[in-house]
Amino acid sequence: MTRPVIAGVDGSPSSRRAALWAAEEALRRNVPLRLVFAAAWPVDTEGGVTQDLFSRRATELVAQVREEIAARHPRLELDGVVLDDAVIAALADASREAELLVLGSRGIGGFRGLLVGSVALSMAAWTEGPLALVRDAEAPTDAPLLVGVDPGRTASAVLEFAFREAELRGAGLRLVHAWSPPALWTPGPDGGAEPTAEELDARQRLLDLVRPWRERYPGVPVQSVVRPRAASAGLVTGSVARVLVEEAQRAQLVVLGRRRHRAPALLHLGRTTHAVLHHAPAPVVVVPHDPAEAQP
Repeated sequence: MTRPVIAGVDGSPSSRRAALWAAEEALRRNVPLRLVFAAAWPVDTEGGVTQDLFSRRATELVAQVREEIAARHPRLELDGVVLDDAVIAALADASREAELLVLGSRGIGGFRGLLVGSVALSMAAWTEGPLALVRDAEAPTDAPLLVGVDPGRTASAVLEFAFREAELRGAGLRLVHAWSPPALWTPGPDGGAEPTAEELDARQRLLDLVRPWRERYPGVPVQSVVRPRAASAGLVTGSVARVLVEEAQRAQLVVLGRRRHRAPALLHLGRTTHAVLHHAPAPVVVVPHDPAEAQP
């Protein structure tokens, strides 16, 4: 059974942009696109909207977005559904059968002014499959994809998604690892320093980690970036999140991993993922994986 790309829509400009972005993803993958509107009635609406009226408006909204996408991509297999269920539960359930779930980074149950809405942030912690959060601003299409990599912790699923996505887009892949330098490490006059044993080891482990995927995807240009993340001798070089956000300024897509846990959903997102979701200007894909999938 072909798994569709699923886009959540709610009438906001952010969700419309996400649906258009999702259509491009479905075309790249040669899979259908499904538009999903999810909300449990009664909802907080003005004018005492009845359940029947609310359902009709939701159906009309999905139809409008569907017509716009169909006009742009007439060969795309496309459908739309309205789900009478709590938005987070409905989208989390939909994600189980999706190739990719796509949401606007704000607007779906969120508040204006927030880069990442509350529903989008919750979905980043809940989804069973990859989730893309699409920004309001356009990302450069000629830039590489960015993936945060930590040898010994980055899962196969994250690298597989990143390499496949780069191949589908005909783009390069920029692997970023933020390493911890020793306490007495200081950069040289040009911002660098003689490589330490720890840095050389980090670079080698990064090369070893991605070697199977470079062999599997030989057409994907790969650039490895190893940057320091610690503070030393009064120099603050930045946390892992800061390194990734800085590198994301020159990316068309950012790919991150998230471990699945049995704890409550709000505990699923680490500080790095949380920070990148809020501050990276490019669309961000969060790929969930089991802890056992991490590379040795």
